[in-house]
Amino acid sequence: MLPLSPPNKRILIVGAGLAGLALALRQRGMQAYLIERHANWLTHGAGIYLLGNAMRCLQSLGLSQAVPQHGATPTTQTLYNHRGKKLAVCRS
Repeated sequence: MLPLSPPNKRILIVGAGLAGLALALRQRGMQAYLIERHANWLTHGAGIYLLGNAMRCLQSLGLSQAVPQHGATPTTQTLYNHRGKKLAVCRS
């Protein structure tokens, strides 16, 4: 694990994908500022897909219990390559 900066350091995080990092830094006494271009989702149906590592991170921050209350578990996942060719369909 990398050493954390002293609490008097200010950290700028650009992009909402790192909001969890901002929270973790604040919990460690650092001033973290988050900048996001859009205040709302730009399309309907957009979401955040949290894999195992993300859920373990949220658990370490004490936030994992809120995820099932505000989310849904996907039953099917379709994987495509960069050209749009379907590679696989996974069902749970």
